[in-house]
Amino acid sequence: MSQEKRCGAQGRNRTIDTRIFSPLLYRLSYLGIGRARGCHVADFSLILTRLGVVNALLQGFLVAMVWEVRVLAPEGREELCAALLDDVGSLGSVMEWGPEAQSRVWVKGYFPDAIQRDECELRLRLALAGRQLHLEGEAGMQWRHLVDEDWAEAWKKDWRPFPVGERFLIRPSWWSQEASSRLVLRVDPGLAFGSGTHETTSGCLEAMEWVAAQRPLGALLDMGCGSGILAMGAALLEAQSVTACDLDPQAIEVCRENCELNGIQGITTVLSQKVPPGPHDTIVANILSGVLLDLADGLLRELVRGGYLILSGLLEQQLQEILVAYKGRGMIEQKILPKPPWVTVILLAPK
Repeated sequence: MSQEKRCGAQGRNRTIDTRIFSPLLYRLSYLGIGRARGCHVADFSLILTRLGVVNALLQGFLVAMVWEVRVLAPEGREELCAALLDDVGSLGSVMEWGPEAQSRVWVKGYFPDAIQRDECELRLRLALAGRQLHLEGEAGMQWRHLVDEDWAEAWKKDWRPFPVGERFLIRPSWWSQEASSRLVLRVDPGLAFGSGTHETTSGCLEAMEWVAAQRPLGALLDMGCGSGILAMGAALLEAQSVTACDLDPQAIEVCRENCELNGIQGITTVLSQKVPPGPHDTIVANILSGVLLDLADGLLRELVRGGYLILSGLLEQQLQEILVAYKGRGMIEQKILPKPPWVTVILLAPK
């Protein structure tokens, strides 16, 4: 059975804070939806950073027909291939691993029906060749026309409950609500980042489990809350109080809706770019490395002495810069949770 990772596309001058889980992935910047997150577009790895489903699109704004192209990329270069697809106009991409691909990865892109397919294919082949991504004959690139389909339901068939860490179970709202010994988070893919599948989200949930095993979470701040999944996870881990902060009004709205869906009360939501006043016993910030560097002083100012700080949204090659910045401010490294190519780090403020 194949496994897929679905990826959204970057805008030309920004990265969009969304994660898409439908078979058809739309560039939100093209539609004027989304919010910049302060990362460098030149870093191809950030093609995977902030992605989500657009419910409005799934409910009737999708085009009836699209072109799908499959490119067979060497494993380890699939992110570059996805970025090149974006460069030639793909609305988004899907990465598919399967037995037939062996040590390679199928990267699928989606284009509007109105494109000049031959011209688009030529541009794509030139772009791939320019980055030494050589195709294996005609089989290395395959095009097909996707006909009208009930996209709003089709994508749900692959979206199933899944465990995270030792204690959590992520379950979509349409799935049967059978009893579970795990802490159940009901989260649907939506406009805000955080459905549990991304390595940074699961890394933060596991990090909160680890902290909760050391001592109570206390007053917890989820900085850059997105869907609110981390804030809700903290509530289920019996944090004394939870504050969920984001600069995106859509994220705050989705966070509140998810809290209602899960029957979780008492989470305080804050719309702000700045770190909400503390004191906070635990802070979790799943953002991007550049934003974490910018927020360092603010986060540490509002963290209590002896408090835990969980940072994620980091690629492996960005970890050292973050550690230097935060340890240089007195923080003590406690634990690294690698989920290649991503990493989550737990730091402790001195007492």
